This record gives sequence, structure tokens and C-alpha cells, in this order.
Amino acid sequence: MKFISLTLFLTSSLLTFSQLEFHRSNEIPVSFNDVDLVHAWAGGLNSTQWSTIDLNIDGTEDLFIYDRSSEQILT
Repeated sequence: MKFISLTLFLTSSLLTFSQLEFHRSNEIPVSFNDVDLVHAWAGGLNSTQWSTIDLNIDGTEDLFIYDRSSEQILT
């Protein structure tokens, strides 16, 4: 009885760690001004930190974006 209970418990705990599979599909057509974009899904920002700073000292706050994964700075 203990063996069956242990087996059921371990089996059910393994099933709780299962994840749904994610499949990326690049088959969705993307166009701009009736021209198909070849690499429409390439690039992007992954883990960003957003902040405001007066970069050019004109009195207007500018947007400063830092992407931690690619170490890229955008203003």
C-alpha cells in the first residue's frame, strides 16, 4: 500500500511540472504600405528598464531605455 501511494504521489508531482509547449510561427504575413516585411518578427526588446532623464539639458524629460539582456541603450 505504501509503495502504491508513493508511486501515485511521485507520478502526480511529475505531471504538475509539465509545461505547455510553445511553437513560434513566422507564417503570419506582415506588410507595410503593401510591401511584405521579410524579417518582421526579428529583434525587439526583452528585459527593459525605463526611466526619464534630461539628456540634452533643455528642461524636457527624455525617455531612456536600457535592455538588460542585450546591454543596449535606447533614447
